[in-house]
Amino acid sequence: MTKVLISGTGFAGRGHAEAFRAAGAEIVGIVGRTPKVVEEVAREMGIPHAGTDWQAALETCRPDIVSIATPGGAHYEPIKQAIAFGAHVFCDKPMTADGDTAAELHALAQEKGVKTAYAASFRYAPGVLHAKALVEQARSARPRRSNASRISTSSARSPLAGRIAGPMAAAGSTTTSPTRCRS
Repeated sequence: MTKVLISGTGFAGRGHAEAFRAAGAEIVGIVGRTPKVVEEVAREMGIPHAGTDWQAALETCRPDIVSIATPGGAHYEPIKQAIAFGAHVFCDKPMTADGDTAAELHALAQEKGVKTAYAASFRYAPGVLHAKALVEQARSARPRRSNASRISTSSARSPLAGRIAGPMAAAGSTTTSPTRCRS
C-alpha cells in the first residue's frame, strides 16, 4: 500500500488525507505547527504519527508520497526535504514563491527520480458556483460555449493585490487564466 505523509492540519491537510485514503493510500503521519492541534487532528482521523518536526516525520514514517497542505509561503523547504528524501510530492498551491525556486525543485526532482504534482481546485470559485446555480435553477440549457476568467492575486507585493482581491490577497503571484469551453 502507498504510504502518505501529510504536512498541514487545516482544511486542506484534512482534505488531502481523506482524498488519499479514498484512493487506497495509507496515511502514515501528519505534521503541523502546534503540538496540541496536530495530535488532535491525528486522533480524530486515525493517523498513527503526529508531530511538528517535518524531517523527523520523513525519517519515522518513510512515506512514498508527501502531501503539502500548508499556507503558501511554507511550501519550499518541506518540498525540498521530501524530494531529497526520495518521496513523490503532491503540493497545494502555490508550489513556490518564484520561478527560480520552482526550477530548483524541478531539477532536484529530476535528479532524484521523483514526481511532483500541483493541486489547484476551482470548484468553489465564485464563477464556478454561479454557473452551477444557473444549471441547477434551469436558467441555462446545455451550455454551448462558456467563457471564464480568473484573476488570482496571491501576493501582497502585487500592484493588484489590494484593488482586486482586497482581503483575499495572500502570498505568491498575480495571474489571469482565461478558459473557453465549447460543446
